[in-house]
Amino acid sequence: MQFFALSLAVLSRFKGALIFVNLGDNWATTLLAFITLVCALIPFLFMRYGMVIRSHSHYTPSARETGLILSIIDQDEKVGSG
Repeated sequence: MQFFALSLAVLSRFKGALIFVNLGDNWATTLLAFITLVCALIPFLFMRYGMVIRSHSHYTPSARETGLILSIIDQDEKVGSG
């Protein structure tokens, strides 16, 4: 995960200058702002759907067998609907 993040940072450093040259200042800034806006939503999506994602994981069979994950999901649904 860190390798991906660092690779993306290096690529964006090189591609950033090309974006500004090819699109111009206004469009390049708008494009980067929209990308940032989409990326800012990711933590909120994980907060909302994180338990469901983890319940489908093959790496948590013991939690699925004990019903721990399902009970937490049920609690979240009760809190969210109230």
